[in-house]
Amino acid sequence: MLTSAPGRERRRTSEGSEGASHEARAHAAWKEAVLGREIVLEDLDTTPYDLYSHQNEDIVRESPEQLKARMAAKDAAKAAAGGND
Repeated sequence: MLTSAPGRERRRTSEGSEGASHEARAHAAWKEAVLGREIVLEDLDTTPYDLYSHQNEDIVRESPEQLKARMAAKDAAKAAAGGND
């Protein structure tokens, strides 16, 4: 017997868990319907989730453009100094 959570049991078959297999097939069918535009999902406001867990509001991060410019300047300084790395 495999326990997936306290108080819940799953049966193991030769192909794995029957419940998981059924859930996987159901999810695949739902996904196919969504991608085929048979099911239209509602638009959700995702702006509260735009911060990544490693970001802090008090830490200023460089934009991709700023990072590229800084790396280009670093590479140029290395080339001017004769670095081969």
